[in-house]
Amino acid sequence: MSRWTTDPPLGRRDLLAAGGTALAGVASSLAGCSALPPLGERVQYGRVDAPEPAAPMYREWLPAPSALPDDASSTLQDGYGLTTSTPSKLRESVLGARPTLPGAFVTGTLDYFGVGVENYDFLLYTGDVAVLEGTVDLDVVAAALEGTGYERADSVAGYDLFTRSDVPRAVGVRDGRLLFSRGTAPTTDIRIVEETRRGEYPPYHERNAAFETLSSAVGARPWTSFSLRHPSAREDGDPIGVGDSLDYDDDSVYSYHVLLYPDDVDVTERRIKQRLAEWGRALASLSVDIEIDGQLAIVEMQLSHERYEQDVAVSRDPVPQITWGAEFDLGTDRVTFRHEAGDPVETDRLEVRWDGEVDQSPFADPPERVEPGDSLTIPRKGRSSRGSVFLSYRSADEKLLTPLLNYGLA
Repeated sequence: MSRWTTDPPLGRRDLLAAGGTALAGVASSLAGCSALPPLGERVQYGRVDAPEPAAPMYREWLPAPSALPDDASSTLQDGYGLTTSTPSKLRESVLGARPTLPGAFVTGTLDYFGVGVENYDFLLYTGDVAVLEGTVDLDVVAAALEGTGYERADSVAGYDLFTRSDVPRAVGVRDGRLLFSRGTAPTTDIRIVEETRRGEYPPYHERNAAFETLSSAVGARPWTSFSLRHPSAREDGDPIGVGDSLDYDDDSVYSYHVLLYPDDVDVTERRIKQRLAEWGRALASLSVDIEIDGQLAIVEMQLSHERYEQDVAVSRDPVPQITWGAEFDLGTDRVTFRHEAGDPVETDRLEVRWDGEVDQSPFADPPERVEPGDSLTIPRKGRSSRGSVFLSYRSADEKLLTPLLNYGLA
């Protein structure tokens, strides 16, 4: 069994409030989602010889919110849910550029910057800030944002800056790198993340023992995701955090599931096998390997390429990457969502929720397909003017609902 070791959800809160399980839950509950094999099939346990992970260099971007000055920690908070990947390398691999369900959430919540998410060399997404590296050119990004609600602003931390206020967002650009944030203070968040990379703020893993332990055990692979759970959201015996990752070689695909339990939980192989007994990905695996290391449980699963393709079929429906604008007209009592740039989308794949309640017939005279320049008008129908309108995207099989934009009316 291989393992890397060291010596000695739109802001995340907006996503979680509007989308339920946008980030914190998907890492553990969706990353290994699959249909169950026939009844009677059992998990096959044995040794898994998988590729070694790289060091978790993504940690240099993650500030420790508890260590920030009070006037700097406007959106960032303890309890990271994050996804990191190498999209351009994944694009032609068996994994695909969007290999699991959490990847779909990332794509849907990014604006369009002139290049599709699958073309970047590195992606890190925390729900507060996205870091994109590789195919980033200032002129391309500026052209993609021109004519949208973005306007140029003063530079921040060495980045050319674009901001907008309908749903507060900021884009920082320099050659080879783009930082994107949405939330109550997106420009501040971009500055903090960049200054953390430069060493001006302590990184999260130096101030949070659980994340240090979990990220050191997981390392970095072509796709990696983490979820740390607040004590109020855990039941007795639940793990503190979960790390999921994927890798591949010519013969197999490898799925990793790393769990960190609190000190008062007895972590045993039996406990982990009970967890895996009805998990579709474990049942579909050629072999499953378990290692217990103190409060860590490390599970490695080996799948054939064919079985992996079946396992993630639901996520092969590409989620559109779109820059949305939003406006509420009190005079007409309507909300308008504008498709300003990015991928076209079929209108019947869009879902609208008012304060969490699904609107069954949301749009007034909608086109069948929404493209850049098109708008969707949504009558408020007497709902509270202090509520919020949440736009999501449904997969073709209706198994996946991806958050796109949360627009507050007040």
